[in-house]
Amino acid sequence: MGHPGLVALFTTRYFGVTLLIAPLGCVLKHTPRLQTIMRHSPMYVFSATGVAKKDMDGIQMGQEVPFIVYISFKDLFGAEKLCQLYLIRAGFKDIKIEKHKHVSQKLLDDSRVVNADKPLKDALQSGYHIQMFDAH
Repeated sequence: MGHPGLVALFTTRYFGVTLLIAPLGCVLKHTPRLQTIMRHSPMYVFSATGVAKKDMDGIQMGQEVPFIVYISFKDLFGAEKLCQLYLIRAGFKDIKIEKHKHVSQKLLDDSRVVNADKPLKDALQSGYHIQMFDAH
């Protein structure tokens, strides 16, 4: 699918949520079961910033970059942690989540809304979507 895979060492239950435990730096593999869990999880949208750890395409080391991140996860706390993790894996540090919003199930069930919003559609299919804002 083009998305990083995640290999969990083990799973555990925490307040009714199954957590996949993997060593730092590993990537979770999207299995059909994980895809099903994500598809039925709430969707959260985050406005976040991160500081570039190194020079990247059009971004200088130390530059603060704004993002919008869509995360499909069971609860807000876990979705926030995934947002931070995905941005760290993308090469950013000092992640700050400025705003968050829960996307209602009614909107997620409306095919017109989903088809009109490419990032939302991608997040529903893969579990997340990260979009960097252009400063101009």
